[in-house]
Amino acid sequence: MIALLEATTPELLTALCDDAVAALERHPEVALRLIPESDTGDGCTVAGGYRGSETPPALVVTTSLSHRRRAFTALHEFGHHLQRTNLDLAERLLEHPAEEELEEAACQVFASRVLLPDALVSPITPSRGPDATTVAEFYSRSNASRAACCVRAAELLTGGGAVVLYRENGTVDMATSTGLIPPARGSDQSATPLIARALARPGNTVEHDDTSTSYSTGTSDLLYGQATWVDGYIVAVLMPDNASWKPLALPRPGTSTYTGPSKWATCDQCLREFTVTDDVCARCAAPRCPRRHCACPSSVGERTCRGCHLTLAKARFADFADPSTPCRDCT
Repeated sequence: MIALLEATTPELLTALCDDAVAALERHPEVALRLIPESDTGDGCTVAGGYRGSETPPALVVTTSLSHRRRAFTALHEFGHHLQRTNLDLAERLLEHPAEEELEEAACQVFASRVLLPDALVSPITPSRGPDATTVAEFYSRSNASRAACCVRAAELLTGGGAVVLYRENGTVDMATSTGLIPPARGSDQSATPLIARALARPGNTVEHDDTSTSYSTGTSDLLYGQATWVDGYIVAVLMPDNASWKPLALPRPGTSTYTGPSKWATCDQCLREFTVTDDVCARCAAPRCPRRHCACPSSVGERTCRGCHLTLAKARFADFADPSTPCRDCT
């Protein structure tokens, strides 16, 4: 998406970095619309929506957000516009086995990279990757929201980890991760060791070498954590090893404190991590995810349309998981 703007409208990319809301209000291809939060209803991971059926397509952003968060949300929705109106980007989505998840993730990264370009981020990111104070530095030196700074920092983690934004009471506002199951949005993490320490020391940067994340089914393995306050919120970086703020942070096998199910897996089709249960496919012996996907070839990438009776790829179906849904050609 950024390469597309660089090749077609580089002046727009510069304007988006300076003031995304103002730039999109002037952009003739879209209409930026501010509405009450309850009126979005588009299922986005941010408080907004994209309405491509309107003329011109509408970028919907809620009025309840701060100016920084409005910029991040507007860019996220503009990302949807680019992906759905550019043939090359649209084809890439259709070819992916989890197109909806890819589109949402790409929009998040697009928004964070526009607001936090490499020229700003690279000089202030430690060679071993960002910590919580790096996220705070991103925020102080840019017009990016706290959420955008967290997304950008998560991209730069070396190894698995999570960057989490908490409200002032210790509940999760948003989380982004690589190789680590993040805490659920809205979940109460105030009793976890790192966040409890941060809440007890408002305005300070704190660390904990034996912290964890709470899930609905138990707690995570032990994690290294650093947290700091950023404009009334807490930002934390959680890592199982290689924590950049420590001289040495080795993996600690055998120290799991997880009290729930003992195994996780990633679905080959929807690419979501899930708890392994006794629901195992009799044909391929692989665990089924909550959407009933397994490792069978037909489950992963294709199925037969009940309309035309052809075996087609996932991208040819509007709802691949529902076997009663015909292919796009038969709809």
